Amino acid sequence: MSPRTPQTNSASAEIDLAVDKSPVSDPHPGADPILAQLDRLIGSGACIPFLIAIGTLILIIGLGSYPIYTKGEPREAIRVFDIIHGGGWILPTQPGIDLPWKPPMMYWLGALVSIVAGRVNEWTVRLPNGMLAVGAILLCYHYVRRLFDARTAILSALILATTIQFQQAGTAARIDMTLTFFMELAFFEFLLMAEGLTRRRMLFYFALTAATLSKGPIGAALPVLAALIWIATQGNWGLIRELKVVKGCSLIALVGGGWYLAATAAGGMAFVRVQILEENLYRLIPTHAYREPHAHSFYYMVLALIGGFLPWSIILPFGARYFIRGRAWLDRRLSYLIIWLATVFVFYTLPQSKRGIYLLELYPALAAMTGLALSAFIAEPQTVRSWIGVVTRGCAWFVIAAGVLGLVGCLMVRLMGAPAIYDLFARFGVMAPAFVPSLKAELRARAFSSVMIMAALIACGHWMRRGPATPGKFAIGWFGAACCVILASHLVIVPAIANALSLKRFTYEAMRMVDNSTVANVGSLNYDVLFYGRRDIPSALAADATDYDYVICPEDMLRLAPGLTQDFIIAMRSNPTEIDGTAPMLLLKRIVQPEPTPMIAERTPAAIAAAASGAAQSSAGEA
Repeated sequence: MSPRTPQTNSASAEIDLAVDKSPVSDPHPGADPILAQLDRLIGSGACIPFLIAIGTLILIIGLGSYPIYTKGEPREAIRVFDIIHGGGWILPTQPGIDLPWKPPMMYWLGALVSIVAGRVNEWTVRLPNGMLAVGAILLCYHYVRRLFDARTAILSALILATTIQFQQAGTAARIDMTLTFFMELAFFEFLLMAEGLTRRRMLFYFALTAATLSKGPIGAALPVLAALIWIATQGNWGLIRELKVVKGCSLIALVGGGWYLAATAAGGMAFVRVQILEENLYRLIPTHAYREPHAHSFYYMVLALIGGFLPWSIILPFGARYFIRGRAWLDRRLSYLIIWLATVFVFYTLPQSKRGIYLLELYPALAAMTGLALSAFIAEPQTVRSWIGVVTRGCAWFVIAAGVLGLVGCLMVRLMGAPAIYDLFARFGVMAPAFVPSLKAELRARAFSSVMIMAALIACGHWMRRGPATPGKFAIGWFGAACCVILASHLVIVPAIANALSLKRFTYEAMRMVDNSTVANVGSLNYDVLFYGRRDIPSALAADATDYDYVICPEDMLRLAPGLTQDFIIAMRSNPTEIDGTAPMLLLKRIVQPEPTPMIAERTPAAIAAAASGAAQSSAGEA
């Protein structure tokens, strides 16, 4: 029986998840033929180089080829710029810009890369997260192999690498991938210690400290909470004495707590309000003094998890059925993965403020569980005959259709006239004027790559469709299709959107026009302008706008503050910053009123005669 196959005994009916030290030949004559290919890959020792190559291909390449365009990414990128340009390493900020909302780990990493590169740009602020994403893939492989087996490890790592949410976080300058990397290290390292597979202790606390410096106390709280729940369910309270808790907590307090003290000294009550109260306490304890951002219903996180874990969400019901029938919660290691997943999910579901990216911290656990199920299905395909054929062939036709539509779309964009393409995209709410030219330019620059990617996508679907449907064929074909879609997105679609919506060109031209004059931001703060402006742009109220020569503001400010139209004229209008063609930015120039000049009396002949007569009468009177 395969190490990942459910088996029962009279005592516990546990799933036998033996720790694998090396791949073994499958004893079942009817095993999936992909199993032999996996064993060959594992036996060659090429798994880690293979994962690094895959991670580099779908996460690192092209990171600096398109500008920053989202709302959240430049808010983090400006902190890296601030560190490099004298804003400080403890609480990086510049005059006129609000205090950082997050701890500085991501900013520090971005600053170090920027120092090495000699500049701050899109590539240097995104690269740390791309490298940490590749590291998270390798961590998943390493720990799952130590805790379960090598086949499950490679499958789990590939699943994690190709999920939508992981891809988004790994290619953007946001804190979520930095946090997830260190929390993944902490979660897995605890289980390794608890199972007696390592004598290390301080790596766990180092990971907790780094996670705290990535997003705050939550980085340490969730792994500790999951550990305590697991210890309670196992009844192994004696484990706590072996974990060097005092020494570890001292490290967290000294480094993590030390930064909070230094930041409080630097930022005062403004820092306490923003970072400690609004970003942490008020998210857990609602108050009328703070309006929850990203408020959603309780079921939002379920939909976010299903969408974010695509394309692998499609097999989650079958994996859940496999574990439920095998009573997975009775196995120590698998029960820990379940607790890890449930702890993170429940914690982020309870507050009113919800975002799908928050769940990224549970993705390594879910990927490992999906890998366990998929590995068992591949080892014993006869156990999944009831559904694997339908799923594999359905996905195969979906992939083929996606590839064909991609090729047709490429030809249409290249050959059709602009008005027809505008009308086509407008039906789907895509009305940013610069998007079609940007998409044409990207397809022209990468015509061969685009065709090859679509052809590879069709080939993956055709391979999945041919011959008998097996779990291995589904897994490899689905993974290959996911890589094709990711590459198409990174090389063509995302750059086209970014170039259409980014304020990079507008900001460069606006700063050239402003030159040495004074300029301020009025209205909602746009971090795109701050990052690309490369100068201090303080925020000002509309009532104080006349203190500056130029003002940058959203177009809506002319409606909200009509007084601006009396004192300023529109010098420049940006491209839309939303894909539906809305929300442009404006550069306003103050109207300079002419200086009043003294009135000079008109010198007409009559006036001259009257003046002479008056002077003569005055002289006669004096005589």
